[in-house]
Amino acid sequence: MRTAKVSGGRRQAESHGYLASVSDLMTVLLFVSMIATAIIFMWTELASIESDRRNRETTALNDRLQDENRQLMLKAAHLLAYREQARARLARLARLEDEFGRLKSEILDSREARSAYLVYIRDEMKKLGKNVEIDSAEGVFRIQDGVLFDTGQYTLKSDEGEEALDALAHILSISLPCYVGTRNQEVPAICVDLGIYKPGKFDVILIEGHTDDRQYHARGKIDDNLQLSMFRSWATFNRLMQSGPSLGQLKNGEGQFLFGMSGYGENRPVEVIQIDENQKRRNRRVDFRIVLAAPDASLRGGAGDRASATESGQKEASWSLSRRSERFRKPSCGNPRCPGVSNRSSG
Repeated sequence: MRTAKVSGGRRQAESHGYLASVSDLMTVLLFVSMIATAIIFMWTELASIESDRRNRETTALNDRLQDENRQLMLKAAHLLAYREQARARLARLARLEDEFGRLKSEILDSREARSAYLVYIRDEMKKLGKNVEIDSAEGVFRIQDGVLFDTGQYTLKSDEGEEALDALAHILSISLPCYVGTRNQEVPAICVDLGIYKPGKFDVILIEGHTDDRQYHARGKIDDNLQLSMFRSWATFNRLMQSGPSLGQLKNGEGQFLFGMSGYGENRPVEVIQIDENQKRRNRRVDFRIVLAAPDASLRGGAGDRASATESGQKEASWSLSRRSERFRKPSCGNPRCPGVSNRSSG
C-alpha cells in the first residue's frame, strides 16, 4: 500500500516537472521570439534609415549633377559664342592682313615713285646746267642758299637764282600733273608722252627755308633767322608760281592746293656740327619736300589717317601757307613784317 502511494507520488512529481519544463521552454521561445521581433524591427528601421539616407544622397547627387550639367551647357554656349567671335576676329584679321599688304604695297610704290621723280628732277635740271641735291629717304630736293640768295638777303639773285627757279618751274609744270589729282581724271597728254602716270601720290610740296646757326641781327623787317627763312621760302614760292602759273592750280587727291611754304631758321640743320664754312653753307638752303599722300584705307584703324607718322612729321612747320597762283600779292596779315619779294633787308 505504502509502495503504491510512493509510486503515485513519483508519477505526480514527474508530471509536474514535465509541465514545468514545457512552460520554461515556451517562455524561452517567447523571449527568443520577442528578441527576434525586436531585432527584425531594428533591422527594418535601420534599413529604412539607410534607405532614406541613400535617397537623400541620391537626390543631392542628382541635383548637383543637374546643376553641373546646366553649368556645362552654359559653358558650352559661351564656348560656342567665343568660337564664333574667334572666327569673326580671324576673318577680320585676315582682311586686315590683306589690307596691310595692300597699303604697304601702295606706300612702297609711292616712295619708289617719289624717288624716281627726284632723280628725274635732278637729271632734267642738270640738262639745263643747274644743279640740285636730292635726298630720296627724306623725299627732298634742294637748292643751296648761295645759288638763290646773297648772305643775309631774301631777294632772289637776279641772274643765277631766278634762272634756277625758272628752270625748275618749267620742269615741274611739265611733270607734276602726272603725280597729283585723282585716278578718275583724264590722263594728261604729257604723261602719256613721258610714260609716267601716278595720280594721287603727292599730298603737298613744301618749300622750306633754312639758315645756318649764325645769329641774325635785326635789320629792317627781319628780326632773326626764323623770319629770314620765312621770307626766303615766300620769295622762292612767289618766283616759282610766277614762272609756272599752272603750278598754282595743281591740287592733291583731296582737292587741296599742292604747294605750301615753311621756314625753320637754323632749327633743322643738315650738318648738326657747324664748325667750318662748308658745313654752314650746306645748312643755308631751300628744300622742296614732297610729302606723300596717305594710301586709301578701306579698313580704318590707324592706316587711314591723314598721313603716316613719318609724313605728318614732315608736314609740321613753324609757318606755312598755300595760295592760289593768281594770289601772288603780299599776304594781308595786318603786320608790316609780312614777307614780300620786293623787299631787301638792310644788312
